[in-house]
Amino acid sequence: MISVIIPAYNCRRTIEKALSSLVAQTDSNFTTIIVDDCSTERIDDIVDAFCGVLNLKYIRNQYNVGCGMSRQVGIDACSSTHFCFLDSDDMFMPYTVQVFNEILTESPDIEMLCGDFY
Repeated sequence: MISVIIPAYNCRRTIEKALSSLVAQTDSNFTTIIVDDCSTERIDDIVDAFCGVLNLKYIRNQYNVGCGMSRQVGIDACSSTHFCFLDSDDMFMPYTVQVFNEILTESPDIEMLCGDFY
């Protein structure tokens, strides 16, 4: 299983598309971790709408720590062996998680795997 970590800051306009791209995945064997970096815009209502369809964890930082540290918070909260990042203004192709999981299954010694997004 893979975890998709989404650092989020004032992304009310875009996070729904990012999460919708995860709902559209051809492989549902993943978890989603959203790390809200003290946004001044509320996104919890959008996140709540996806709780029933995604295996989702929502974390809100106590202080604004920036994108890099928010990614680290997501890594620390991750229970999966593998993780990837999806920015709140990006989207995965529908087969992204499936391809990642297939490659990691075929080659479990891979330490780093990169891919495209749109």
